[in-house]
Amino acid sequence: MQVVFEVSKENKNKVENIIKKDDLISRQSIVVRAFEDKFYFLIDGNEEAIGRARDILKDIAKEAENKEEIIRKIKEEEEQALLGFGSILG
Repeated sequence: MQVVFEVSKENKNKVENIIKKDDLISRQSIVVRAFEDKFYFLIDGNEEAIGRARDILKDIAKEAENKEEIIRKIKEEEEQALLGFGSILG
C-alpha cells in the first residue's frame, strides 16, 4: 500500500521528525522528494502504518491529489540515478 503526502517547506522538518519518532511508520519504505516548491513523502508499507501516518499527519500534511504522477516522477528519478551509477562502474 502506498500513500503520498504533500508538505510545505515550513512543515518538512516537522513531518520528518514525526515519522522518525514513530516506530511503526519509520520501519516502512519512505522516499522524500521536492517538486515545484513542495515536498512529497511517499510511504510504502502495510495498511496499519499507512493508517497511522494518515492519522498523525492530518494536521500538517495532506494527501497528494496527484499521487500517481508523483510516484511516476520518483520512479523516473530513481531509474535515472541507477543508469548514471551503472555508467560509473561501466
